[in-house]
Amino acid sequence: MRDLLLSIFFCMGLFLTFSNLLYASLHKPMVVTVSRDWGLDGEIKVCPPDVIYDDVEYAVSEWNKAIGYFGWRYMWFDVLGTRFILKPNTSEDCDVVFRFVELRELRPCVDLGDSLVVAITVFNDTLNGKGATIALWKGLVGQDIKHVLRRVLIHELSNVIGLVGNSYNSVESASSYYGSLKVRSIDVYALHVRSTLDGISIYKYDREVPQSIPYLTVEESLAYDLQLILVSAFISLLLYRFLRVVK
Repeated sequence: MRDLLLSIFFCMGLFLTFSNLLYASLHKPMVVTVSRDWGLDGEIKVCPPDVIYDDVEYAVSEWNKAIGYFGWRYMWFDVLGTRFILKPNTSEDCDVVFRFVELRELRPCVDLGDSLVVAITVFNDTLNGKGATIALWKGLVGQDIKHVLRRVLIHELSNVIGLVGNSYNSVESASSYYGSLKVRSIDVYALHVRSTLDGISIYKYDREVPQSIPYLTVEESLAYDLQLILVSAFISLLLYRFLRVVK
């Protein structure tokens, strides 16, 4: 039994390592951009208005799930201290608050060419004098475009934790300019990169994503890892039986 377990663990480790390298090699190189000059750390208390509470809850859940899973999956233990905590809008202990604005108020704040700017995160502008305020175009609320609103919220939360979006990467991610409905491994890797800059004041820092990191969501990664575990367990069982026959 011990030999069987050892062969299973050996094959699982071997398959997971090489399959990750193979999967990652199929992607074009990507770059993550982070900042140490702005962004919140640790437990971040988010206080959304009731009208978008469910949507913010979705965005917070996606980030917490991805940070927890990929932090352990790739041993980026430094990211595990970052977590969003949802609190009522009436709470006095808020790090992130929201306000609804007209579209014309957002356009002068950022230049993205012909792209429509529908939200922006501003730091040191909250009710308690610290943290961040997410300004949302009021046209996103109350319309049948919930998926757009959630993409925007997930993206703005990436800004809250100091991730700087870019538009030239080939894979849709939460921290890219156009947002995403899911948080990917590269978003959590960007958070990991930011933690390595602790004590360094820098507005924008670029780092290429290592080839060993697939660009997956939590759900994709779980399904992918489960398939690899089953295949490696089956092959290790065959190997174990073969060695017993030879022996």
